[in-house]
Amino acid sequence: MKGEVNTEKLEFYVTVEYYKHNKHATQNLEVENPYAQYYKPKPYQPPVIPKAKGSPAEQKPASQKEEKGIIDTAIDKMKELWDWGESKGTATKEKSPTILKPEGRSAVSVGELKKEERKEEEKLIIFPLLVKPENDTGNKWGKSRNWTAKQGSNMTTFNSNRDKGKRKHAARDLYTKPYETIVAIADGVVLEVKSFYCKTHQITVRHTLKDGRDFIIRYGELDPKSIKVKENDKVTQKMELGKTGKLLKYIPRTKEYIPLMKIEGETIFMIHFEHFMGSLGFDIKKNPLSNGNKPYNRRPDLIDSLAILQEGYNNSFGIKPISNDSREEGFTEHHARKALLYIYNKYGRDIAVIVEKMYRLETTHFTSEQYRNCGTGGMEVHGPPPYYGWDPTTFNKHSEYTPIGTWSHMEGKGLSRQGGNAQEKSKPKMFVKLPSVLAGMEYKAEYIQRYNGNYARWYNANETSAQEKYRESLKGIKSKIVDDFKDEK
Repeated sequence: MKGEVNTEKLEFYVTVEYYKHNKHATQNLEVENPYAQYYKPKPYQPPVIPKAKGSPAEQKPASQKEEKGIIDTAIDKMKELWDWGESKGTATKEKSPTILKPEGRSAVSVGELKKEERKEEEKLIIFPLLVKPENDTGNKWGKSRNWTAKQGSNMTTFNSNRDKGKRKHAARDLYTKPYETIVAIADGVVLEVKSFYCKTHQITVRHTLKDGRDFIIRYGELDPKSIKVKENDKVTQKMELGKTGKLLKYIPRTKEYIPLMKIEGETIFMIHFEHFMGSLGFDIKKNPLSNGNKPYNRRPDLIDSLAILQEGYNNSFGIKPISNDSREEGFTEHHARKALLYIYNKYGRDIAVIVEKMYRLETTHFTSEQYRNCGTGGMEVHGPPPYYGWDPTTFNKHSEYTPIGTWSHMEGKGLSRQGGNAQEKSKPKMFVKLPSVLAGMEYKAEYIQRYNGNYARWYNANETSAQEKYRESLKGIKSKIVDDFKDEK
């Protein structure tokens, strides 16, 4: 209470303690002093500064310092003042005083700091791209291939099917423009750099954060020539690791490498982003990330990388990613491309060209409702399950191609009145639904072989005139996908 003059009320100050990034304060309160009646302060008397006898100071009047009773440590030490000089000056406020920001625990004055004066919180995680991905909401592939969608809902998400359902996708895929820069999401140490998938590379990094998190990220499908780091290198947040690469599939028949991912004629580049908790250790030579364990062919501490990508996205771009949970709209041209790659490699170019043209004619270039829902373009139901009246030869050889049901819809015009079946207008027709586009394409390829190359028999088994019209219809159709297999290396 030292220094208080009004003993009826005493002012108390509150000490504020800071913990991590949080702070709080109470307001000053005035309380009645119950002991005021017992305490009567003496009138304030300024202290006397002693002056040496015979000195200049003794001959001068009191200085401004004396009159205000200011005593400093120099007087305390030297005991007697010998002389003094004094001049008048003016102090002008040119800028605000610096406000010291407390670190740890300290006593401070209560008050809210201005927003611009607060220390920006450290961002422990950032996004692995410097730009938003092409399959982000609002971008080119954000509707059908959104990286934020629910598990398994499209090809880019964690837990989506691979190899006709034989395994599951172990990552989130972020589509990019060609050779986009990939950066470290946090400080860490490189555990491994090696070849990965379809002529791309991967970088595996152990990230150890200040908040105690310790985990592994596999940055996959990078361009091999762009890699900037090597095993045991230390990386810092936002340090460039490499660039997104082009996935290339080898065709033994022609000894060509062709793009694996192509949508609507555009080759897709991406980063394949895997997240391991690290609970199985960080010696990945002793305990590799990839193995034969189903369904992901990865070790068990693999988790969906969505959460950490969302955290980094928010820190890098200042907003939370907008989730898009709409499912991919059935079979697309991408599925046709992957199936034709297989047909091209197994049956050769000529059959692949015919199969593509047949599909384009029957599916309106892979856009029809029947194609999106069934994976085929012209397989009507005309018998009981499981094969619905169709020759079971292919289904018996490939049990994974067995029809999975039926789908009904009003029939399109097709080649009605041109030698084909008459268009049914009064009621919906039933169509065979297959598990994949490859099932329908291989069924056609084996059919063509079984009938010595007479693919037109697929359209009409008996009338040669109808078969000829079918051949003429296919002549005017370009096999754009298979033509890419020849031209691109």
